[in-house]
Amino acid sequence: MKRLVFYLALALLSATTMSADNDTQVINMHGTNGGRNEGTMPPVVTYNDTEGTLTVEADVSVGDVYVEVTNSQSGEGELEAVVSVSQAVLPLPLLPEGDYAVTVTTAAGAVYQGTLAIE
Repeated sequence: MKRLVFYLALALLSATTMSADNDTQVINMHGTNGGRNEGTMPPVVTYNDTEGTLTVEADVSVGDVYVEVTNSQSGEGELEAVVSVSQAVLPLPLLPEGDYAVTVTTAAGAVYQGTLAIE
């Protein structure tokens, strides 16, 4: 049991950092609406700084997934997209430094949020 907890902690620690190529940031997504997220896997969302893209991997077996990126400071929407495939690469406009809220909503009503930090 201790070994499993260690591996899970190590996986979570590495998932919140930059990847080995230092261009891709993994965004830690967490459920925000309680029971509706039960039984669903959180989406995997990454940002590639060099390419200016957001990659979303999500379960679309129950329908489309809605993705939104919002400037945390101004509240201005930077990206809104509907994803109907299990993995989608979405182009992002050139984003100035700051924090951005990333929200992924499934057709079943599960909501996941994370923060994208541009430095």
